[in-house]
Amino acid sequence: MQKITFLFSFLVAVMNIYAQYPVVLSFESHAIKSESNNNMELCKYVDPDEGGANKIWDYSVIESTNEFTGFVKSSYHSVNSRIFPRANTELDEFNNRFYYRIEDKRIEQVGYSSQDNLVVTQFDKPLVKMVYPFTMGDHFEGAFSGSYKMGHLSSVIKGNYEVLADGSGMLILPDNFVVENTLRVRAMKNYSYEISGSRHLFEIVTYRWYCEWHRYPLLVLTQIKSTVNESSSVAYQAAFNNKISIPANTIDGEVHADQLLEIYPNPTDKYISITYTVINEGRVWFSLFDLSGKEIKVLYDQNMAAGTYHLELNLLDIGLTEGAYLMKTDIAGQTQTQQVMLVK
Repeated sequence: MQKITFLFSFLVAVMNIYAQYPVVLSFESHAIKSESNNNMELCKYVDPDEGGANKIWDYSVIESTNEFTGFVKSSYHSVNSRIFPRANTELDEFNNRFYYRIEDKRIEQVGYSSQDNLVVTQFDKPLVKMVYPFTMGDHFEGAFSGSYKMGHLSSVIKGNYEVLADGSGMLILPDNFVVENTLRVRAMKNYSYEISGSRHLFEIVTYRWYCEWHRYPLLVLTQIKSTVNESSSVAYQAAFNNKISIPANTIDGEVHADQLLEIYPNPTDKYISITYTVINEGRVWFSLFDLSGKEIKVLYDQNMAAGTYHLELNLLDIGLTEGAYLMKTDIAGQTQTQQVMLVK
């Protein structure tokens, strides 16, 4: 009993420390981005629990059911680019295509289609998915509308949405994957349309947990209630990601040289995300070398203020082939070298 009490007290102490640094979702580091696919594990739905500050969400026993990937690409190359001319990004997952306009530090959904285009929704008044920056307590809401087509049938679709950052704290996923500081975002939307004399109403609530150093959610829990005339049913979707690298952190707030830089995923087949921390204002320099020590390319060279930053690079655009490379960095006087693996 004493051991359990000590462990709980320790976790609470950790949460109190990390609560001083709430996760802030930024456009640069968290917006949906073309060619940055999202790999997750499908799992059984669990109770999302309550929100609030300094929470401990223990989902270590979530049961995985399958793997899935959300494919993100520029909609300009989509087969539906003419149907959704305002979109610049397409997300393809679960045999559905979602079309977004991503710019000006916000994400707007402008349309949807099934894989076979049997069902197509076009929003003349977009649904706002996210605005940036976004952190604990932030909130926005609004209405959306457009046209709904199913085969040769069509209707007007109208709905409302509300997005709230309602929780912060520690997230525990299977395989002892613990993230001390996460932000939970709750998104609610409802919409309706009429087809062949039947009124269809959908009410969807989604919870997403984000950390500071990964673009996409670590855990997603969704409840979908559908009502046709007077008959209702409820469906669930859930997925998590516990296969990403966790940057080193310290509880006492002291940051060491080997904790200033995190490169992920590594190995990679194309893209890498670099998260780095500048303790005191100074020059930040990244350069790539081959294993013989020959410099291939200076990736970044700029004076930066104190803070944590994110940088994404396409290694294929640099002209790299499969193999090992060295990333040398100088972050305001703190130097470091890491190996980067490009695989196919």
